[in-house]
Amino acid sequence: MAGLDDRVGASRDELLAELRCMAVAQFSSEHAGHTLQPTAVVHEAWLRIAAQAGGSLDTEAAFRQWAGRIVRQVLVDHARKRLAAKRDVRRRAPLFDTPSDGGMTPEQLLTLSDLLDRLAVGQPRMAAVVEMRYFGGMKDADIALRLGVTDRTVRTDWHAARAWLFGQLREV
Repeated sequence: MAGLDDRVGASRDELLAELRCMAVAQFSSEHAGHTLQPTAVVHEAWLRIAAQAGGSLDTEAAFRQWAGRIVRQVLVDHARKRLAAKRDVRRRAPLFDTPSDGGMTPEQLLTLSDLLDRLAVGQPRMAAVVEMRYFGGMKDADIALRLGVTDRTVRTDWHAARAWLFGQLREV
């Protein structure tokens, strides 16, 4: 995995520390009793990033974008497995109905992921903004730099994407 280190320009330990920070930040808003731990997400994400990214990770921003996407995939995969064992995965809870202990339930995470996939078909930049901001923990300025747009465009995309997502949730 030295190639990944060289392309991004950071050591393996720095990249893993960055992934861990992203995972811990994501788990700080998860509901109590989550069976997946940040360390497991970091290890799974590291393996997936190295396997999937190929030569596309030439900057730290590219790494963070990929990491946000991979963290989302790992969390969604885990939620699907948990739900498959418990009940029919077609029953979904709306995202704005968050449990009292905070965070999203597996059902809500799957709903968000499905909606992001639908949003990406018509508005890929908006979906990327949500993914990088929510799952990747990136700031507007970093997202703007990565996407080659202004901070204002990122904020506009964020607000439009949230409005679209909440509109879609009302129909679920």
